[in-house]
Amino acid sequence: SVNNKIKILKKETLVKNDRFNIEKVKLNSSTDTRLSFDIIIGTPTKNVKNKTVIMLHGFSSSPEKIMGLAKKDYANNIGEVFLENGYNVFAPFLFNHGERLSNIAGMLSLLGTTLEWFEVNKVISTLNYIKETDTINRTKVGIYGISGGGTIAMYAAALDNRIDCVASSGIVQNRVKSLSDYASRKGFYERKDFSMRYHYFAPCFPFYYIYNFPEIAKLIAPKPMRIEAGKGDRILFNYNFIEECERIKNQYNILGKNNNFSCHIHDGVHESDPENTLNWFNEKL
Repeated sequence: SVNNKIKILKKETLVKNDRFNIEKVKLNSSTDTRLSFDIIIGTPTKNVKNKTVIMLHGFSSSPEKIMGLAKKDYANNIGEVFLENGYNVFAPFLFNHGERLSNIAGMLSLLGTTLEWFEVNKVISTLNYIKETDTINRTKVGIYGISGGGTIAMYAAALDNRIDCVASSGIVQNRVKSLSDYASRKGFYERKDFSMRYHYFAPCFPFYYIYNFPEIAKLIAPKPMRIEAGKGDRILFNYNFIEECERIKNQYNILGKNNNFSCHIHDGVHESDPENTLNWFNEKL
């Protein structure tokens, strides 16, 4: 791939006050200048920590919801929480996943790539932009993703050593078992109005079969990693959340870095846990 210099194609100020600034920026992709994507960037003006977190939303969410600029959803305005506490926050728009993207995923597979790589590329381009920006290029960088964004966060942390720590919320599970049931509408996904759902899962199955979450974790360790879930997120616990976390924990134990792994279960459902996650980043980033 070609590492093109990142350019700002468009910029719009969304919020400017005595605590922080928020802008919406369109950037080109560092691997293909024909591609561009929107990203919302928050920079604090008070209590500046010189730390940066890339925030990745999940399906049906958005960077605006991450940053508290739209109606609150399961992301719980986590970007705004970090921004108020002195972090630089970068929230790119993700196609993420969903039945509506099956055709896109299929076409990308014919080109020898996947929808996930399409999204990881945005993270890498975001990192390149951060490192090219004089005011923040020396800050430590963490990444946090919720739901489908949690998957992309783990992939990016495995691939790019410029990411110093990673938190993934509401996604770790036995994905082959879970999405096989989802596609066929069996098990926890059984419905009376049955119809086969191929999803974007079909072209990704060979990858998922080999690179499950514990295998991805091998590529991330020993950098600090936090896996979290709400105790009311029934899908995750029905599809082996605890067992998958134990397998990831074992990778850190083997390296003698057990303090760098955290499995956190909070009182919510399928949602982020902003305050506890912030405390973890304060300690590990």
